[in-house]
Amino acid sequence: MAGKEEEEKADTPDVPKKEPTPPKPQAKMFACTACGASVTIKYPGATMAVVCSSCNSTIDVTSENYRILSTYVGKTSLFKPYIPLGARGKLKGKTWEVTGFLVREDTASHYFWSEYLLFNPYYGYRWLVEDKGHWNFVRTIKRKPDAKNINQYPAKGQLAKLDGKNYQIYNYGTAAVKYVLGEFYWRVTVGSSNLTADYIDPPQMHSAEKDGKEIVWGLAEYIDAKE
Repeated sequence: MAGKEEEEKADTPDVPKKEPTPPKPQAKMFACTACGASVTIKYPGATMAVVCSSCNSTIDVTSENYRILSTYVGKTSLFKPYIPLGARGKLKGKTWEVTGFLVREDTASHYFWSEYLLFNPYYGYRWLVEDKGHWNFVRTIKRKPDAKNINQYPAKGQLAKLDGKNYQIYNYGTAAVKYVLGEFYWRVTVGSSNLTADYIDPPQMHSAEKDGKEIVWGLAEYIDAKE
């Protein structure tokens, strides 16, 4: 999980119910300001940054001149999403489309994992986080758990408390973006990093990310790989 969630509806529990038919997106096209290739934005208005599929430059689509936010130099074959961009499927009774893909790295241990950004026009954004075949479905929450500031390394056994449940510290560190594809609701850049802290009470986990002065919390639920 990365960036700031801008949808109030993202804090709504994912209760399965019959969903309305989503409107057809009004795609927008422009020429990449780095290589000149055609770039398509599937969800104008919801998207702030998009990655050129030709040169892998990240472009600020809110900028009148489509400013380049970052470029990627490396072997793109090292990072291939299991679920392709544009794929749609149902989770928790709702249909989601994969609009973005991130690879992130713990800067201390150089451990990698993948994050898929999911979008539904009525329900906003969610995340699918994959770590060596293990998957978590993540939604941003506005009610923050009671936990110590993540600016300092948490003590062993430290808890995050919410709704009468205790979540124990599991992991802490700095996560950096190593690779990016697709469309995003914030200006994502390769090399950007956040402080992160994970607190677990299986099958759920609360994750905190410090982005500047703001701490964003997400609630993750473990799901079976087959699902």
